[in-house]
Amino acid sequence: MISFVVDDNATSLSVHSRLVERIIDGEVRSFTDPLKALSEAGAVLPDLVLVDFIMPGLDGVTFIRRLRAIAGLELVPVVMITSESDRKTRIEALEAGATDFISKPVEPVELKARLRNLVELRIAQKLLNIRAAERAKSAPLSEGQSTAQQRELMFTVAGAIATRSGEPSEHPMRVAEIARLMALELGFDEISARYIEWAAAFHDIGMIGLPDAVVRGEATAAGADPLQRREHATIGGRFFESSPSPLVRLCQDVALSHHERWNGSGYPSGSKGQDIPIAGRIVAVADAFDERLGRTTAVSDLERVKATILEGAGTEFDPSCVAAFSRAWAAIQSLYRKEPTSIRLVA
Repeated sequence: MISFVVDDNATSLSVHSRLVERIIDGEVRSFTDPLKALSEAGAVLPDLVLVDFIMPGLDGVTFIRRLRAIAGLELVPVVMITSESDRKTRIEALEAGATDFISKPVEPVELKARLRNLVELRIAQKLLNIRAAERAKSAPLSEGQSTAQQRELMFTVAGAIATRSGEPSEHPMRVAEIARLMALELGFDEISARYIEWAAAFHDIGMIGLPDAVVRGEATAAGADPLQRREHATIGGRFFESSPSPLVRLCQDVALSHHERWNGSGYPSGSKGQDIPIAGRIVAVADAFDERLGRTTAVSDLERVKATILEGAGTEFDPSCVAAFSRAWAAIQSLYRKEPTSIRLVA
């Protein structure tokens, strides 16, 4: 792997470069000049980039924006090193394409944890794309596996589950499409992104195993525990047990883990960080956004709820997934400008 470290301060650059060398196998290239780093990035296509926020002439946010415009670097993990902790700076960096942040002074243990997560993401991107190319040559999807009729049936069933849960019937369709868009931004190939999309549609399937009073929020009046609603994640996982199918296993991952949180505060198992399956981390963001938005599609509400997702990076949500959500924002917004009955996911 090739890593770039960009910092105009020679001392900081040396320290950070040595830390990266100890953490990641491969070559580390150091730059005090961000313009030179951009010039070489187009030819080298690094696998990881660390960049300082405050640099003369070209700050970290502008650097990231220009880096993302280089063909082949749209998805490379980028960490911004900054002493700035204000919300505005971090949101600007996310919108420019930052994948994660680390604060000065850099703590080696924290940097190690962050970079390992990003390296694993990068490796997963490459492996999935290689496997997709192999599948396309040896066993491409048949027409019967991706017909519009099958997709419509799937989303009709998912919509019925959402309606019983008190959600808009379009909720699973929107969550699924947002998840697909995020997966593509994370570097998954089209087939893998489609599988994540389908699994996302059934994230709340466990709701059909709960009593009506629990599902409809009447648990207290009925003498049941309001927290029983959380059991839908475990129940959903059971629906997809005992199958060798990769798609069914992916559905199980999503059903079980879409309410887990990056910092371990979620349920049902309290998993944290990379212990949460990547599909679950993706759907956690997509589901939270659409659920918090409710039935409104006003532009001001879209931006308000988007801000809560960005603020949750590193606590509620995987920062890489939040960054992917931010990069896909234009396409996500367009979902809410359509009539609900016209939302049909592209095969």
